[in-house]
Parts: sequence; C-alpha cells; structure tokens
Amino acid sequence: MPIGPLARRFAGPIVAAYLLHWGLWWLVQLTEQIVLSVLTKVLNWFADVANFQRIEEASWSGRWLAMQLGDSIIPILAGLLLGWWVLRSKNKSMPATI
Repeated sequence: MPIGPLARRFAGPIVAAYLLHWGLWWLVQLTEQIVLSVLTKVLNWFADVANFQRIEEASWSGRWLAMQLGDSIIPILAGLLLGWWVLRSKNKSMPATI
C-alpha cells in the first residue's frame, strides 16, 4: 500500500509530537513519585511531633531516579531533534518569496 502525500507530509511532525508527549509524561510520573516521597516524610514528621501513628514512607534511590530521568529525557531530545529537522527541511524546500 503506497503512502499518500499527507502521510509523508505529517509523519515527521506527528512522530516528533508523540516523542515529546511520551517524554513529558515520563517526567510528570517521575515528579509525582518525588512529591509523594517528600509528602510522606513531612507527614511522618508531623506524626512524630503529635505522637500519632506513622505512615509508610515512599522513597526511591538516587540511582533509580537518575535512570528514570534518563528514560524521560531521551524521547524529549529525540522529539526536539526530529521536529527541528522537519522544520529545517520544510524551510529549505519552500521557495523564497519577495
């Protein structure tokens, strides 16, 4: 099945947008986990001060956070580079008008 002109025209920008969305979604998920860790530590501090029962702390190692950060930055950079390449090739192919 041949690829139509619209598919050829919009394939690059669609893939770039998908990669950016994917990377940003990973970054949001990572931020959510960091906020949860800080929140449980703060709540446990208040529980210690007021002599209440502590809750289970959520924590992650720095190595795990670094790996997750790398997993989110790679698609973001790939999407930005692909988008830049598509924009640059689009601007080269358009004739200059006065």
